Parts: sequence; C-alpha cells; structure tokens
Amino acid sequence: MHVNLLALYNLYLIVIFALSTAARYRVYIQVVSLVLALPQRWPKLSQLLLQHRWLLVNWRTLLPSVLTLMLTVVNSAVYYLLLPQATLTPRDLVGHVFLATTLGVLAALVVALDGYALSVPGDIRTPELDKQFDQAEFWLSSRWSKVVEWFTLRRVRPRQMVAEHLRNALEAVAQTINWAMWYWTSQLLARLLLALGLWWAWFWLRSG
Repeated sequence: MHVNLLALYNLYLIVIFALSTAARYRVYIQVVSLVLALPQRWPKLSQLLLQHRWLLVNWRTLLPSVLTLMLTVVNSAVYYLLLPQATLTPRDLVGHVFLATTLGVLAALVVALDGYALSVPGDIRTPELDKQFDQAEFWLSSRWSKVVEWFTLRRVRPRQMVAEHLRNALEAVAQTINWAMWYWTSQLLARLLLALGLWWAWFWLRSG
C-alpha cells in the first residue's frame, strides 16, 4: 500500500476538528444564549453567580487549558518546523512488529477518545434549567422570601437556600468542566504521541 500515513493522519486531524466543531455547535449556541439571557431575565441570579465565579474559573480549570496550549505548541513545532515532509506507508512497517503494533495501539486510542467525545451529548440549556433559574430569581427578588422568614422565625430562609443550592450546583458544574478539560488534554496528548510516533518511525526507518 502506498498510503502516506503522515498525510493521512494530518487529514484525520482536520476532519476530527471539523466534526468536533459541528457536534458542539449547538452547545456553543446554548452557552451564548444563556450568558446573554442572564442579566435581562435573571438579574438577581446573575449577581449571585458573579459572587461564585471563582468556582468555575480557578487553577483546576485553567491548568488543563495551559497544558493543552503547551502540547499544541509542541505538536505544531514538531509537525511544521522540526521535521521535513516525508512519506511513511504501511509497507514500510512490514517486518517491524513492535513499531507497527505501537502505532496501531496509539491510533486506536486516538480514535476511541475522539469517538467517545463525539458521542457524548452536550445539552447545556434545557427547559428544566430555565425553570430552576426562574424559581431562584423569584425567591431572590420577591418580598415573599422575607414573609416566609418572618413566619418561620428565620428557620427557613429562601434566599440563603437559593445561594447554597446555587453554590452546590456550580461546584458540580465545575467538576464537570474539570473532567472535560482533562479529557480534552488526554485527547491532545494521545494525538501528539501518535504524531511523534509516526515521525519517529519515519526517521528511524530512513536512518536504517
């Protein structure tokens, strides 16, 4: 076979980027619509969210992004600057069982990680979420919350309950974001290892 594995993998990266963008397009739209709707539809809740924004933006969520950026820079440097254009075909790997097996395992890992990421649904804004936000906004802005506090001798404090519920919800969201960011990093790391493996195979076979 005369398929250039290096060119094929480069094409794969382009295709998987396009598929990932298309699969997440609805999520991006939902996030933007939610952010734009917060100040107008839920002003009190929006202020409360700002008080707890550190739960979503902290070193645990930023570190994977930094590592991802570093891996991207390294991958780009290796792919475009350090190594010249070359050809690596399956026929070149015949007789090199360990090398072919290693590249095959890495390729399977990359496809599995990318395939799982594409198959996971990503709905952010749902009617249930809007309903919960409406209820939270009602108790944060309504005078009935003070009435409830007065009748229950402050044993039931709706606004404080909303704040605690929101904090717990944001912590859960932050954990989800952390997991997603680390998964994204593992995807890029697997892609980088496969790219380096292909280039190393070309260099080793060329030197031999």
